[in-house]
Amino acid sequence: MASTAAETTVEHLLERIREPLLEIEREYRSRGRSVTELGLEKLARQITAVVPVPSPVNEQIGPFYRTDQVVRLLDITRQAVHDRVRKGGLLAAQTVEGTWVYPTFQFDGRHLIDGLKAVLREFDLSEADRWAIAAWWVSPDAALNGQSPLEWIRKGKDQNRVRSLARNADRRWKQ
Repeated sequence: MASTAAETTVEHLLERIREPLLEIEREYRSRGRSVTELGLEKLARQITAVVPVPSPVNEQIGPFYRTDQVVRLLDITRQAVHDRVRKGGLLAAQTVEGTWVYPTFQFDGRHLIDGLKAVLREFDLSEADRWAIAAWWVSPDAALNGQSPLEWIRKGKDQNRVRSLARNADRRWKQ
């Protein structure tokens, strides 16, 4: 029976996590225990919880994490996630269904990209459209030699230039 593309992708992923999971189980077994004590269903949910959710806007801005995924990824509480969003240290946008989502582009592994907070704080988050901010991050800008603010920051280039562009965008959006 031929595999579908989805099945092939999942098989490749499972190949990559097989050895690390076996090593964890071996460590448990050396102590006379097993990861099954943690609940296999619960573990499976935790592993898949950090896979970004597909969305129609993935091509432009996404993919996105949900709040529960950010909690696990950053190892902080839901309240800490909310506080970071409120204080401009984490970009979140609300879907029409009322779900808060977090563009994955702002993460570098289990951390936020350097410079994110400083740039986000240039926007008046009490008034700005968070979807517009997310789109701004990934849109090419002539002032950055055709690179997006995200590309510019990720390459370690001058953050002050991006902060200035963020201030100007925020000012234009308020007019």
